[in-house]
Amino acid sequence: INNAGVMLPDRRETADGFEAHFGVNHLGHFLLTRLLLERIRASAPARIINVSSDALHFSSLTESLQDLNWERRSFSGWRSYGDSKLMNVLFTNELTRRHGSDGVISNALHPGIVKTELGRDQPWWMNAVGLLMLPISKSPEQGAATSLFLATDEELGRKGAGYFADCEPGRVHRLSGNARLENMLWKLSEELVGL
Repeated sequence: INNAGVMLPDRRETADGFEAHFGVNHLGHFLLTRLLLERIRASAPARIINVSSDALHFSSLTESLQDLNWERRSFSGWRSYGDSKLMNVLFTNELTRRHGSDGVISNALHPGIVKTELGRDQPWWMNAVGLLMLPISKSPEQGAATSLFLATDEELGRKGAGYFADCEPGRVHRLSGNARLENMLWKLSEELVGL
């Protein structure tokens, strides 16, 4: 279950020079999964779960995948975070397309608004909004429910490339399922992480 992530209001970079949302939320999951893939394939049937977010609907990604590192666009923390969460779904779909026949399937999910430290770097006014959201926020245990569902449900162990929220199919992005785009992101990600 790939669940590491950052949500930042300003543009920051990883030690490798990638915009932080892109580097941590997408490339980190991509690289870890690719480095473990032969071992995962050897243990098939296997599942890879990618924690995404409905924030993917804030994404400004286009089919050309231009400026993923936010060097030419005017930075937006929400859009950059949304881009990385959409990339989680695109990666999930391509992973299943490439390795589903090997017994490795992947699904992605939106955990909901969960009471964690994810928003700790947000400005004061976003933290105030967060306080207003507390009554409808999930506990970490509730937020993990869909991940656990995807990791253990027998039927979902046979099919992948799905996007889920609250243990049900979720609302997909218009670019999700675009095989050309998903393949292009995979190849670009391989180049960027040196595979």
